[in-house]
Amino acid sequence: MSKILLIMIVMLALAGCGKSRELEKRDYVMAIAIDDKEGYNVSTAVAKPTGGSDSNPNEEIVFSGKGDTIDDAVSDINNRTKGQLYMGHNRVIILSGDFNDYKGLIDYFSNNVEMSRDTIIVKSNNPSKIISAKNNEDSASRYIYNYFENKKKVDMDRLMDYYNKGEEIILPEAVIENENVIIK
Repeated sequence: MSKILLIMIVMLALAGCGKSRELEKRDYVMAIAIDDKEGYNVSTAVAKPTGGSDSNPNEEIVFSGKGDTIDDAVSDINNRTKGQLYMGHNRVIILSGDFNDYKGLIDYFSNNVEMSRDTIIVKSNNPSKIISAKNNEDSASRYIYNYFENKKKVDMDRLMDYYNKGEEIILPEAVIENENVIIK
């Protein structure tokens, strides 16, 4: 009887590990750029794994994908990366200047339980260029997020409120000046 109990305990202990997503198999998304011209062009800035004394914690690797929906474009990116995209650390969404599918955006990110509602949303005429840029030593995601630390911001909650009330959505603009990302 004790052997059967021991076997059952071991089996239960090992059964919980089968579908877990190990940390090292995740790609931590720090920013997302979305352009909705001719379908969706989505770029993600993924935190570069750090290690050693010469690594820079602000470095990010940009992956891009295309699709008929945001989900299709993100799936296209997932097919190009080593790990699974993890949106739980995302800080910033950069939308194209003439972006107009707020319903699709809200639906996608509302259904993504990992995504924080505190994610800051800005616009840019070239979102894929902004996501790859820096401000001095900071990545674009870190600079934009820190810029709004003590300022009024448009985050996912506020965007959903504006959209649901039928109010005009006015987003701050991210541009590149003198090789640095700035907010206007």
